[in-house]
Amino acid sequence: MSTSQVYKTVLALLVLSLVPLLGFAVGTGASSSGSSGSAGSVDTMTADGHYNQGVALCDAGRYSDALPEFQRAAALRSDFAEAHNMIGFTYRKLGKLKLSLQSYEKALKLQPGFPEAHEYLGETYLAADDLLHAMQNYLFLKNAEQPHAQELWEKITGYVTSKVRT
Repeated sequence: MSTSQVYKTVLALLVLSLVPLLGFAVGTGASSSGSSGSAGSVDTMTADGHYNQGVALCDAGRYSDALPEFQRAAALRSDFAEAHNMIGFTYRKLGKLKLSLQSYEKALKLQPGFPEAHEYLGETYLAADDLLHAMQNYLFLKNAEQPHAQELWEKITGYVTSKVRT
């Protein structure tokens, strides 16, 4: 059996073994992406401002500059799941996978079912060579009929293809 066939067989078995785990996703439904305001509207605006600045910096590829903006946003509004998600994103882009995973988990604790956090969490698991956990996030998104499932699936197939070719 060739290496390519072995990887395809392993992937097929992995997918089949994860099907029973889908029960954890049933009925969870994604929360809305809007966050309720905290007690001080000034702090909420400031948190949003830092978040928006971080997004602009990420769009420019300036991840190390974006990180403190997202951290300030999260510090100013503790329930800001989107900020924790983007902290994870910037850590991943900076190669700090453990911190990235922790940030995505925090975002998902604050907003269970958050599709972007599941997608990015799956991508981080791939960067850490953890196909099993990446597949779990894909299956969660697929079961929830989230469009992010397709984006993560493309990353997973690219990952597996790269492993088959090496």
